[in-house]
Amino acid sequence: PISSYCSSHFCLYVMDTSWLVQINDFLQQQHIIPILKTNNNMMMVLTLLLILALFLAPSRGGGVFGFMTSPFSRNSNNNNPISNQQQQTTTTNQQQQQQHHWLHDAQFVASFGALHDSLQSEESQQVLQTYNDQEPHVTHFLFLVHGYHGFGQDLAYLETVLKLLVNREKQKCAVSSTDGTSKQEERRRHDMVVHCPTCNEHKTKDGVEIGGERLWHEMLDTIRSEMIDRRRDNNDDDDSSNNDELKDITISMVGNSLGGLYSRYALLKLMEQMDHVQVVDDDDSATNDEVTLVLDGQYRVHLNIFCSTASPHLGISKHTYIPIPRSAEIGVAHTMGDTGKDLFRLNDLLKTMATTPAYLQPLGRFRKRIAYANAYGTDFPVPTATAAFLHSESSYPHHIIGDEEEKTEAMMYGDDGINGDDDEDDDCVVVDDNGLVVAIFHTKSAAETIQSSSSPNATTITSDDDEEVTTTADSSADKEPEHFDDLAHMSHALDSLGWKKVFVDLRNEIPIGVTLPRLSSPLSFPTPSFFDSSSSKRQHPTTSTNNAATTTAAAAAVSASSIPMLKRQGVVMASRDVASATSIDLSRLSWPLGHNMIVAFSRDQKSATFNKGGRPVVDALANELVEFIFSWEKK
Repeated sequence: PISSYCSSHFCLYVMDTSWLVQINDFLQQQHIIPILKTNNNMMMVLTLLLILALFLAPSRGGGVFGFMTSPFSRNSNNNNPISNQQQQTTTTNQQQQQQHHWLHDAQFVASFGALHDSLQSEESQQVLQTYNDQEPHVTHFLFLVHGYHGFGQDLAYLETVLKLLVNREKQKCAVSSTDGTSKQEERRRHDMVVHCPTCNEHKTKDGVEIGGERLWHEMLDTIRSEMIDRRRDNNDDDDSSNNDELKDITISMVGNSLGGLYSRYALLKLMEQMDHVQVVDDDDSATNDEVTLVLDGQYRVHLNIFCSTASPHLGISKHTYIPIPRSAEIGVAHTMGDTGKDLFRLNDLLKTMATTPAYLQPLGRFRKRIAYANAYGTDFPVPTATAAFLHSESSYPHHIIGDEEEKTEAMMYGDDGINGDDDEDDDCVVVDDNGLVVAIFHTKSAAETIQSSSSPNATTITSDDDEEVTTTADSSADKEPEHFDDLAHMSHALDSLGWKKVFVDLRNEIPIGVTLPRLSSPLSFPTPSFFDSSSSKRQHPTTSTNNAATTTAAAAAVSASSIPMLKRQGVVMASRDVASATSIDLSRLSWPLGHNMIVAFSRDQKSATFNKGGRPVVDALANELVEFIFSWEKK
């Protein structure tokens, strides 16, 4: 009856009814089918829920959109060890088929075909082999952490691209080391391990804490096993090597969706496993490395880069795609287990993780922090505000990064930015040929803000910290008000670490959407306050009566069409105004399917094909990760 109801009322025809048969048998056993046949409203509600379930969790392939697998197939596999073994074999075969599919995909060939072919040549293989046989000066670990109901292979495309680019960097280092010019003999040899943890597969409903516990255990096991293998190989080659010398390793993390929260929790536990050794050094330029982290008395650990992609840093409560009452949030939270209780903030875990030094200090030790967010309502599970931890009450300044091609190239392939005084201001710009990255903002850390405010040219505040306020119209927003709610406090505390926030527009890549004509008259939005980057002063329409251009620019700041203008002007916007500018654009409406597309979700060939519109974003991210990680130098 459910299948026939779909076809007659929704013009949907279920081609494979095996999944519905299981549901139908269950409903028959519970004597629910007769009730449904006589109650049309109840039948409609159940059918709508099943339609949603069919889209999110079909019985095969991990889901059309990859959110989860069918609960029937999952439960049966968990109870059958033979099925588990078959599933692992099938997963391995699927991964091999995916790589084969990508290597011949026109889009992949256009981006990396030449690089892949060049690395497969006999000469390149020999160069890489010689480079890998030498003991590295530093070993980089990059962990790609999946999200809710996720699997290690969800980020397989990112992993594939990363490994290609790692080999490219190794080849460049190997070739340059044989060149006698520009002190190449002193250039460090780098090795890099890209690992997709699998410890949380089928286990993402038991809470962020437990998932984070499993994650840091797997991270430590991976680091130890990889380093032991390398030390053993090096000892075989060179008996005179000094085993007592500390080996340098760096840790980088990419957390997708719930994986971003797992990663932040795991960082705390990792720090607790390391010795904090005070460094006696006269170099007062060191900030985060005044205390060295030592693991097992053998490895000197450095935190390199942290990146989250569509992660609910502020939770899901008050950030659902369609606003729902608190009672409904509590109901949904309980269906998601302990993880739902964390995400819908039925406890204080997320607040604690975002506001207490125990969690913030490890995150602040990274050389760089990046947060990717889907803009313009294209993310159903994790909307823009929580992915980029924006809040309507926060005035924390966000510096927009412009599109200067010369600066971009210099930063993409330089060592540590342009030779300027402020490396963070010269941050690497993520670009892609399709224009999917619509805006990039940078928030200065609290330390940077205090330093900049002490300069003679700084006459007003540039952050929400305890600094002098010279404007009158909106001065109360420049400090953290006492009435800040939990979300605003979480947003402010995270922003104070210093981030690069990348906003992605995937509407043109989502197959289901419609383009709307531009309205003849602009919509009326709240007029934002913003900062003038040239003078470091907060501007507001009411502070000047003769500056019509400023007022016009401010009024347009929340419109999506004004983002190119903001890039040219280089304005600095408050957190609340960034939320408005990246959340509203009525020029095109599309289904909110960007959550998986932003990472080119690739659990299987079907999901890889559906989400390949996000590959340019992933390509740019992978390039930035590898370039930045290989630019690490020991201080």
